[in-house]
Amino acid sequence: MPSLEQKLSDHFLLKELCYTSHRTIDNTPPDEVVTRLRLLSWKVLEPIREEFGAVRVNSGYRCPELNKKIGGAKDSAHLYGVAADIDLISNDRKLQEVVNWVLDSELDFDQIILESSSTANWIHIGSLRPDHEKVPRRQALRFKNGTYTVYDRKTNYGV
Repeated sequence: MPSLEQKLSDHFLLKELCYTSHRTIDNTPPDEVVTRLRLLSWKVLEPIREEFGAVRVNSGYRCPELNKKIGGAKDSAHLYGVAADIDLISNDRKLQEVVNWVLDSELDFDQIILESSSTANWIHIGSLRPDHEKVPRRQALRFKNGTYTVYDRKTNYGV
């Protein structure tokens, strides 16, 4: 069983990428998922942190039981350890800036979604899943009011 205190990268610990407030669910990832979380941390999260400062991981790996309990997608990238929902700790920058920067970067991401609910905004970002294509889609979406749309830099300004 992996140590939750282990560093995945310079600024991210395993416990940050598998934390859950559901005390009855053991969300400790298997070794192959830890490997994927390490790659996600180094290749995606660290560059974002370097550019924008401290990043809070709201949701990373989700075991099947946790994913079902919170109503996650049945085939969510979180189940494989290749996605994280993040926001910025500093309120000086907008999440849209992060999305635009990622789109302009050479980051090896598969999907980025600017998401919002009535109480919060966050970014879902994922790398390639082990059972999918070998080339990332670099797909950008917006999720608001229960609907996905293609991300548009102009209409999403200020988020």
